[in-house]
Amino acid sequence: MTPAQNLPSMRAALKSAKEGCGEVERIIELAEFSIGERGFTTLIVTCGRMGSPKKAIEIFRAMSVRSIRPNSYTYGAIISVCCSASQCDLALKYYEEMRAAAAEDASCKPDARVYKNLVPTCLQHAKFDIVLALFEEISSAGIEADKLTLESVLEASWRRRRWDVAARVLDDSHARDQILSPRAYTKLLGACADHGDLDQGLEFFITMQMAGVPANTYSCRGLMRAIESGGRADMGIGLVNQMLESKIFVSNETYNCLLRVVSKCGLWNELISIVTEMRQLGIAITVESRAVIMQCHNAQLGASDTSTASFVASKMKGLGIAIDSDAQGWSIGAGYRLSNRASSSGGLSS
Repeated sequence: MTPAQNLPSMRAALKSAKEGCGEVERIIELAEFSIGERGFTTLIVTCGRMGSPKKAIEIFRAMSVRSIRPNSYTYGAIISVCCSASQCDLALKYYEEMRAAAAEDASCKPDARVYKNLVPTCLQHAKFDIVLALFEEISSAGIEADKLTLESVLEASWRRRRWDVAARVLDDSHARDQILSPRAYTKLLGACADHGDLDQGLEFFITMQMAGVPANTYSCRGLMRAIESGGRADMGIGLVNQMLESKIFVSNETYNCLLRVVSKCGLWNELISIVTEMRQLGIAITVESRAVIMQCHNAQLGASDTSTASFVASKMKGLGIAIDSDAQGWSIGAGYRLSNRASSSGGLSS
């Protein structure tokens, strides 16, 4: 093995070295030049770029053996390598070492670059509580987190239903004019719907628009889901009207949410008006939409309200949705029929 004369020749030697068998340590030991903290950091970064996290770890250990103290750049480099290799637990191990070292040496304090790598990696590994804990450390240290870090914390917050943390993330980003992606807001609104938190969803929806992020099909769909969970048919009707006025496309899923909440509230005239509107706009009446209508019809029959049931059936027939007079089901084309029994179980019978 030819001793390395400088960093370029050492990088070349490390590239061809076998990992985990002592070759990396041997290359460092035979080097004919002095390697300091900066040199070791460079070699760690080099191995990371080569896709060799094990070599990077061997170099970091070799540095410790030689009593060369790492600083924030060195720790940041090894944490970045571990994160890139999806070695989340190992990255957290080095992060804890970094924090312990920082207690005695300020040059080892974690910076924004460390969190930019560590927080999204923890999120990817579903370590939501750790992500929230890291956010508290970021805030305590007065570090300005980047967009990727904040969006990762935002997701961890709604996955743990920590709306207070989500609100802080939004406040922090908006205060610095750092607008998060529309997708991040949409996922947050969807989480509010999943947890049945309509009031919180409304608050986030308003916050999003005040920050300059315009409402779109997806964010409105998320809000409509929250409106459905809250049983607010009036609010749902108002949202669709505002979407149409603003020329925001109303998806089938959004309309289906509205149909369900209107049906649950027993607003039969409104249900007919919504289906009529869908027809006029060329929105397809899906199997799911038809299922809602059939459930509405069956509910009327179950309550012995045959006059309303007949009225709804007549109006639906005029819109091309034929509900059988014997209430056994309705035609949906292609030779299929959805029976009352199938509508309750979600199945189709031919």
